[in-house]
Amino acid sequence: MSKSVGVKKKSIWRDKASWELLILCVPTLLAFTLFHYVPMIGIILPFRRFMPAKGLFGSPWVGFENFRFLFTSVELARIMRNTVLYSLWFMFITPAVNVTIALLLFEVTSKRALKYRRC
Repeated sequence: MSKSVGVKKKSIWRDKASWELLILCVPTLLAFTLFHYVPMIGIILPFRRFMPAKGLFGSPWVGFENFRFLFTSVELARIMRNTVLYSLWFMFITPAVNVTIALLLFEVTSKRALKYRRC
């Protein structure tokens, strides 16, 4: 094997074309950070007694007290039922209603009504 003498590796930090590619990566990295890492700050919310005046990081830490309150509550069954029903509503009923309204609007033939549909 022969060694290449005098051949320098290109550095992405010194090459102008590489800088342009790195700058193109900035919006993606910002979006990734904004939508993947910033929401993880909300993970600490259930473990604090939130006070709007103090903010998220100024509110006192309560550990599992909020979970203990939830699971010992007499309203837990109603809360769980409502949560499941709202989830089912938003997953199945809402899209069906939206498609039905879209199909009904598509069938409108009145010239006067068509003028408002195109707004």
